[in-house]
Amino acid sequence: MLHAQRERAAREVLAEAKPELNRLQIRLGASRADGLDALESAVGRLWEKYEKKFYECSRERPAGGMAWRLDHAARLNRDEYMDRPDFPEEEREREISLLHKMNERFGTYRRAFESLRPFLDEAVSRTRRTPRLMDLASGYGGFPLAMARFAKQENFPLETSGSDIQEGHVKRAQERARQERLPVSFRIVNGFQMEGLNPGEYDVFTMLQAVHHFRPGQIARMIAESLRLATTGFVAIDAVRAPWLPLVMGLPSFLITRSYHFAHDAFVSGCKMYDAAELEFIARAAAPDAEVRCHVEFPYNVLEVRRPLSKN
Repeated sequence: MLHAQRERAAREVLAEAKPELNRLQIRLGASRADGLDALESAVGRLWEKYEKKFYECSRERPAGGMAWRLDHAARLNRDEYMDRPDFPEEEREREISLLHKMNERFGTYRRAFESLRPFLDEAVSRTRRTPRLMDLASGYGGFPLAMARFAKQENFPLETSGSDIQEGHVKRAQERARQERLPVSFRIVNGFQMEGLNPGEYDVFTMLQAVHHFRPGQIARMIAESLRLATTGFVAIDAVRAPWLPLVMGLPSFLITRSYHFAHDAFVSGCKMYDAAELEFIARAAAPDAEVRCHVEFPYNVLEVRRPLSKN
């Protein structure tokens, strides 16, 4: 719904902002910390322009205003329990464990692995080595560990790592890797400014089911940092945006888990998802020279941002 209007709004805003975005890339090269702050602020402003332009474009089609209001009503700007600093750690641990079980039950990890295979093959062709993957915002490590299991089962060479900004999450993930005897390393990484990582150390940066937790400017920072470091690029996988998604995510989550907190967060997540055109808009603002593509593998968006070959 309204995808074409989103694409048009994004295209027009980006065209107008092209000189500013090019200047930001020069600034990033001169001073990374200052440049990232400037990029985050700029993309936040561009997002406001995009939302206004999207509204204007939507009203041009029959019943477009009504469709826009329905979509806008579903765009909650509300924190999930998992994102609240005062949420009890034992409850947080339970919610992360439930999410891991839901992902295994519904095959989310497997689908993500299959979606990533072509990107990893491309990394091999660029580097002529076993691809090295770094997952951002890994929590307790469910996705990187699943990637390692699938790679082992299919005899697919892959070096897998995970990261999180929370030291406790990283320690828990390291313990799980030891228990499962999987060669997956975990480290503390701030995705907004990845100190301690070296260019070329990893080929692909990934993010599963986490993009909707962040504002557009924050996503742009992570993409810019990933493209600075990766040999190949960045891939994010998250649910599609649709007005019906909050209910589809929230109600079954409660029926399956019987957890109010989990169902609440599933509902809020459904309200905060980005459309494929919006993810492309953010990525193109963050990395104007990159090859950007966001395609739908229902019910997921798969955002692929490839580092230009000329910069390898």
